[in-house]
Amino acid sequence: MRVHKYKAIAAKCAACGASHPSKKEARRCGELHLMQRGGAIRDLRTQAAFPLFGMGGLPLMSQGRAGGSHKRQLRMTWDFAYTDERGAVVEDSKGMALTDFQLRLSVFQSCYPDIVTVVS
Repeated sequence: MRVHKYKAIAAKCAACGASHPSKKEARRCGELHLMQRGGAIRDLRTQAAFPLFGMGGLPLMSQGRAGGSHKRQLRMTWDFAYTDERGAVVEDSKGMALTDFQLRLSVFQSCYPDIVTVVS
């Protein structure tokens, strides 16, 4: 079994059986599934990816590997995406928010100002 870099322990969601990289994320997945069954949220998706854009709406591209030419558009992947009374919501279960995450969050919020972001 591979050990996670931040000592997170993989777990399965009790509601849907999906594997998650941490117990916290699996627990939250179960809660969201119950909320969806109860009608509080709808359109629940896991690992929802959103492309990131820079100034003027141009796609932000990776630099590729050293010496290579393979570039691809940068994206932010959220643990969960759903719709509730606030509108579209994305959510990430973080045990530890790193500086890279803060930068990506800022870019995401400027690209998608109408989407509510929740970091727990």
